[in-house]
Amino acid sequence: HSLDAAVELTPPEGLSALLSLYREEIRTLTIVSQLNIVKAVTGEVYESTLIPGLIIGVKKATGEKCKRCWVYSPTVGSNPQHREICARCISNLFEENREGGK
Repeated sequence: HSLDAAVELTPPEGLSALLSLYREEIRTLTIVSQLNIVKAVTGEVYESTLIPGLIIGVKKATGEKCKRCWVYSPTVGSNPQHREICARCISNLFEENREGGK
């Protein structure tokens, strides 16, 4: 399952800032639990055939699986009142003053 994955990207020069800016959106679109822009990929490595110089690493995501969004996150269990969900879900469910929220 793709949400079991943590993806690391080592972009070619000139692409790092753009990928970093849209890191969370790329993570969401690719349906993986974690996506990081790094200087050197670890684990299983692939080289993009579409973007010259883009190196891609894939490994198992760290953390526990959130019962709400199914993303693996080190933040699951960090809130004593909501031990089964991640910090992002806690924020989405319980924080006030969110755009479109309470």
